[in-house]
Amino acid sequence: MKAIMNLSAILKDRKQDIIKYMLILLAFLIPLPFKENITSLVLIVMLTTSLLLGFKDVFNIKRLRKDLFFLINAMIFLLFIVGFIYADDFSRALVLLQKKLPFLIFPLILSSINLSDRIFKLVIKSFVLGVVLYTIILWLNLYHMYLTNEVLNQKMGLNFTLHSFIRNAKFSIHHAYVGMYFTLAIIFLIHIYRETEEKNIKIWYVLATIYILLNFSFMAGKISFLFLLISVGVYVLINEKRKRRIFFIVVSFLCIVLLPVLFLDFNWVQSIFSSAMERRGQIFKVAYVASLENLPFGIGTSDIKNELENYYIRYDFKDLIGLSTHNTFLSFTLRFGIMGALAYFGYLLYSVKIAVKTKNPLLPSLLVILFLSSLTEHVFETHRGRFFFIFFLSFLHYVYNTGKNGTNSSSLKNLLNDQKPIN
Repeated sequence: MKAIMNLSAILKDRKQDIIKYMLILLAFLIPLPFKENITSLVLIVMLTTSLLLGFKDVFNIKRLRKDLFFLINAMIFLLFIVGFIYADDFSRALVLLQKKLPFLIFPLILSSINLSDRIFKLVIKSFVLGVVLYTIILWLNLYHMYLTNEVLNQKMGLNFTLHSFIRNAKFSIHHAYVGMYFTLAIIFLIHIYRETEEKNIKIWYVLATIYILLNFSFMAGKISFLFLLISVGVYVLINEKRKRRIFFIVVSFLCIVLLPVLFLDFNWVQSIFSSAMERRGQIFKVAYVASLENLPFGIGTSDIKNELENYYIRYDFKDLIGLSTHNTFLSFTLRFGIMGALAYFGYLLYSVKIAVKTKNPLLPSLLVILFLSSLTEHVFETHRGRFFFIFFLSFLHYVYNTGKNGTNSSSLKNLLNDQKPIN
């Protein structure tokens, strides 16, 4: 019994470290091709550790009432609870409700611990390492597919391209999410490059950026490349000096002009908005009509795919059956009507406000990725989108803005120079 009590005391003293290690592990796992249960397990361990060893820290009501970021995430989660009441399929609605728990859990945990600059750097480096490891896994898998080319030929025949090769790989991630991960990884690398003084280490950051960019051109969609330029451009405009801004703007413009050469496709503008975007356009029209017909409260916490099936049949888009809205704004509107649309716009606008108010160097770029991705993907309907965006939105907010006691950090410079943890 005494040994158990001693172990409990040791664990309690190390609570902060245990949770921080879990954050680092989660950041590493997010871009890897694992199933939902792996990342969910890490999240459960983090929550259990927080509750068992620091219940008062996590549920500090006085702190949480002043934490607007936590409250707006809790409001989004509350929408799913309210929508549960009038959902058609309660068992399915309960599963969907459980999947939205990151909205509540990430802000709850991250607001209750101290986040030092060392942890900040370890988390973003772990994410970058996860992206690099994913590319290695994928190339190894592609090599294995090449060795067993009989299976490959049966799948694709004479219409073989490298992109279709990647899409058929066993460990493939949807190219839209690959674009999101790679974009944020590149922004992280640019950021830590700027904050590092050792030239030897800077060389490694440059090489890592080039490596990810090369993989980006093979694995991500063409429209993701435009998202990359816009997101990096936002980071540059906010953080770089005027002369460098002009340089990067010119380079970005040249990249856009040279896109046809990069992809060996001189009709690149038309190809970006080709069959995939035309297909999304059909989905958007159907989802828009479905949203209007279900106003003002929407369909609730129900399965959007099943709801849209009748509309696809009605408008003779049977080939779209099984597809969701591919638009986060439409997803919220279809689920919760007018309140859903307003809630998501409010979520984005408040995040922009805190990014500007705190002069956060990274959050605006992440918000640009979220906004652009929301136009073409239902990012919070998928496990990859939920964990990626909610984790990093929460992490970047609390690491730069709010400490354990809910007080604002007066200076970002202390965070970026390996100072003591934020209090």
